Amino acid sequence: MAEKRKFKIHPELFHNLILRQAGSLSKAILELVMNSVDAGATKCVISIDSSFVHVDDDGEGFQSREEIERCFETLGQPHTEAEKKKKTYGQFRIGRGQAFAYGVNTWVSNRFMMSVDAKGRGDDYELTEGKTVVTKGCSVQIKLYEQLLPSDLEETKRTLAKWVQYAPIEITLNKKVVSIDPATAKWDHETEDAYIKLKARGGGSLDIYNLGVFVFAVQDFVHGCGGTVVSKKQLRVNFARNDVQSDCPVWRRIKPLINKKTRTNLLNRKVLDDAGRSSLINRIVNKELELDHTNLNLKVITAVTGRHYSIRDLMPSHKVTALTVTEVGSIKGGRIHNSGRAFVLAEHVLDAFDVKDLKQLQRLLKSRLIASYRGYDGYDFCTVPIVNFDMLAEELDSKMEQLSDKDLSPAETLWINLIRDCASAFPETRRYVVGQSESADGWTDAMTYVAINRPFLKRLQFSPAGFGELAALLLHELCHQEDDSRDHEHDQEFYEMFHDRSAKGEPARFVGHCITNLPKIADRLDRRLTRHQLRTADKVEEGARAVTKALAARTT
Repeated sequence: MAEKRKFKIHPELFHNLILRQAGSLSKAILELVMNSVDAGATKCVISIDSSFVHVDDDGEGFQSREEIERCFETLGQPHTEAEKKKKTYGQFRIGRGQAFAYGVNTWVSNRFMMSVDAKGRGDDYELTEGKTVVTKGCSVQIKLYEQLLPSDLEETKRTLAKWVQYAPIEITLNKKVVSIDPATAKWDHETEDAYIKLKARGGGSLDIYNLGVFVFAVQDFVHGCGGTVVSKKQLRVNFARNDVQSDCPVWRRIKPLINKKTRTNLLNRKVLDDAGRSSLINRIVNKELELDHTNLNLKVITAVTGRHYSIRDLMPSHKVTALTVTEVGSIKGGRIHNSGRAFVLAEHVLDAFDVKDLKQLQRLLKSRLIASYRGYDGYDFCTVPIVNFDMLAEELDSKMEQLSDKDLSPAETLWINLIRDCASAFPETRRYVVGQSESADGWTDAMTYVAINRPFLKRLQFSPAGFGELAALLLHELCHQEDDSRDHEHDQEFYEMFHDRSAKGEPARFVGHCITNLPKIADRLDRRLTRHQLRTADKVEEGARAVTKALAARTT
């Protein structure tokens, strides 16, 4: 015969509720702030140093012993209907346990004082009655079990100030008011449920506040941008108050609006950042975004070179001959991609689209096309052949060799002498040589030499355009901090260095030196210049003379 029984709660659960509920001291203090709001306080004063935390408010406090036994002593005591109407945040009555985890607690309210030492006395606490210490509200003092390091103290203050900045009462932290009324702030969108502000570009998280108190942060790759959402109505949160439950009716109304606004934001951007690309890819994968004539131009595909391309670039109508994939920074991969033998995707693109191989990627993209496109061969991603990268790589001769000056052609001799004479435009001292390679236009050991590939020089013209292309290659190699004759990756530091040095005019100075020095070096090598090259040199000289004359006229 079936027997009806009740579940039991083991005493160890008390310790888990206390010691494992709070993720940080900031979160524990935040719980005390919410208690102050629920107690009807108009202000909450917080003081923090390396050893103590003080939280004082002017709320109702504890009015009777019975209230202490029911609401302080009993964790998880359900709220009455009358209490539910008065509470702004309170749902579980376990939040105070987070403060117990970080130190010896002393709670003082009216004529009552409660002392809690979770690590010393466990689930016992001391209640003292009769001493009137606080006439209004509640005062909580925490003597920390472990002193805070200076960095931890600053992080706690900084985090707490952010988490309470839209609190519905005045919050003072170490004598500075850190809260504002959200109704007075500037927002992009306001609904019956929330205030919403989105960043124009990615970077940072989307911070979610429940009635002005921080709950959690949505990483920018989810929506493609950061921002702030402050709910006007209570969100249904989990026990730890660090997430919104999926069945929350308020969040179900807010979230679609955020998705709509961030999608519009992303589709209107001319340049996508990593967060934006990740968000758009997620929307494609999750069937939230169909591919039409506009969306096919989204540059969410990263090639082996690190450059970003549109989805349209993978279509047969875009003259792509084949697809393959390898890791970002592969020299052979870059050479294959730039030669047009195949479009070489970076491996992490497959992970981003949550597929195992290129064939699955093709099928996924085809399935996301709008219905009117699916019948046209020009839009059929799957008709582009997929080739094995290793097979293509074997066709390249990856050997890189430096050539002796005596083995150079007359044109190459002129080029290398021009480079050596004009390299003073760059601060580095390097040995410049002509080399031979099937896999790179240039390479360096990042310390002693820079090699320029013979086929690269062959296609250059002795003109400002040719000098500019050469300057870009040389700066590229000089920005490498390690040997790039093997596969390598261009990280953010590399691109920043290249940008900064370009902005300082190093390539422009090199081009100027080339134009000025070319006639001298040609004469030194007994090499005749063409009429076009001589006319270019004349124009540069005439321009320089005109500038000198104009400056002289202004000083007289």
